[in-house]
Amino acid sequence: MEAVGCRELRQGAAGPGRRDHARSRPRALPEGAGGRGVRGLMLREEAKAKLDQAISLARGAEVEVMLGGGSDALTRFANNEITQNVEERRYLLSVRIVEGKRTGRATGNDLSPKGMAQLIERAKEATRHQPEIPELLPLPGPQTYRTVDALDPETERLSADARAREVGKAVTRCREAGLEGAGIYEVRAGTIGDYGEIGPLAIANSRGLFAYHEGTSAEFLVSALDGTASGWAGYESHSARGVDGGALSSRAVEKALRSREPKPWDPGRYTVVLEPAAVADLLQDMSWISFGALLVQEGPRRSSSVGWRRARSTTGRPPRRRGARARDTGCPFPTPTGPSRGIWSSKEDPGAWKTWSGAWTGGCSSRGSGTPTSWIPRR
Repeated sequence: MEAVGCRELRQGAAGPGRRDHARSRPRALPEGAGGRGVRGLMLREEAKAKLDQAISLARGAEVEVMLGGGSDALTRFANNEITQNVEERRYLLSVRIVEGKRTGRATGNDLSPKGMAQLIERAKEATRHQPEIPELLPLPGPQTYRTVDALDPETERLSADARAREVGKAVTRCREAGLEGAGIYEVRAGTIGDYGEIGPLAIANSRGLFAYHEGTSAEFLVSALDGTASGWAGYESHSARGVDGGALSSRAVEKALRSREPKPWDPGRYTVVLEPAAVADLLQDMSWISFGALLVQEGPRRSSSVGWRRARSTTGRPPRRRGARARDTGCPFPTPTGPSRGIWSSKEDPGAWKTWSGAWTGGCSSRGSGTPTSWIPRR
């Protein structure tokens, strides 16, 4: 702890999209907080009871309720010392009302009976002011979900002291090489995203559907800096057991030392080998903008053609994170078997393409596997 400047530990809440900025004005870390770790993920029984209560407050209306949130703990370091330690726990409830071909949604963080009742009334009011959607599907009924083992108990309980020890290894290696180390070590339990957004932890509706997904994630990023030279290394998984701050820092240091005194290269075509982390990051971004059903229906456009070509040559999906078992509508994800023409197919329906993004209007198909209707037949 002394090696990384434990006196600099701080806490505070970060705004969405500000991972590289200070989260708050410095203030002392509460006594004992460093040993608590990331705790308090709402269990399946608690989540179901909360959603059932919200559905009962809708008083017979066609309603879908989604609960998301959890815990997020982050240790940030720069200039070879810890500069920040933050931890948050929060939840959001989203209510969607369906009236014929109209639907409206309201979201809030007051999970008391009074707060949920007010949220439902806001959703009903929003629904009355919405235009009809001809293609709106009905809410799905109960579904069957495959098992996804994405929760690592050790990661869920990881303390600030444990994170600081790995940061200490990274900082020590940078100091030995005469470089400045900077980066983060972040651990999550639940569905808080990279930029503070919240995904579904549990979902239920008035037709008897209920789905719950719990998971953890651990991310360690380190940069070694020296004037114009720099090196980077990172690790991400559902489990923190694979995090080795010293080894990651050594990779970053090696890259920084090799990048000293750069030489100009003439324009031309060069073969570039990307690390797994770079490929995974690239595919993750393209999955939101390049692999949607709209691309298939309208044909590749200039902004998406790069992602389309890259997807065709992909032979594996990013292996680190373990995804949820259901979409945010409650429809199950079919089991992927491998890429076909750039899109992962399903053993439940080998003749289909999986859409990774795009608009979703609810409902599941009538097939026995519960295959989402956003799948389209192969041409």
